[in-house]
Amino acid sequence: MLRTCALTVFGETDSSPAISGRDRLVGRYRSTRSSPGLSSSAGGDEDCRTAFGQAEARDRHHVRTWVVLVDGDRHQIELVQAEAGRRNAAVHLVIDLVHVQEYVWAAAWCFHARDDPAAEDWVAVQALAVLAGRARHVAESIAAQAGACGLADDRRTGVEACVGYLTNNTEYLRYDQALASGWRSRPE
Repeated sequence: MLRTCALTVFGETDSSPAISGRDRLVGRYRSTRSSPGLSSSAGGDEDCRTAFGQAEARDRHHVRTWVVLVDGDRHQIELVQAEAGRRNAAVHLVIDLVHVQEYVWAAAWCFHARDDPAAEDWVAVQALAVLAGRARHVAESIAAQAGACGLADDRRTGVEACVGYLTNNTEYLRYDQALASGWRSRPE
């Protein structure tokens, strides 16, 4: 029986804008999972309030830009939005690039054998396009590629998960804006 354990981590940090290019962010992160890890965060309310409290202690008048890095979990996003609303704080939500890459790798394994070095290049192309602000286009392209390849239904799981993730989270995948503003898009 497969068991999963999910952990929602809330933290707060004072940092300067990141200086990092798209190529450095994509790197050569390689997932060995056959499908992305799904998290179902239960709780976390108190941790979210604590993190916001710490951020507010450093910026009482909300003068700074507040960027919240999330993993795409709906419950986590709702907690952040609710707490930001309670505190009248404008926040910019950005999904951690590592989570996006997990989903892109899951799609890659639908098209490539596990030992195929072309998979890394394919993932890098998709990830760079997402970083350029074209997440919806990437989702459409991956879906079209799956159709053109005639992937059987039992081989489409990773593609469908990736397409759904990118499509459902497009508003939090504006890495082009995040990079232009110097915001972090992955943990350092």
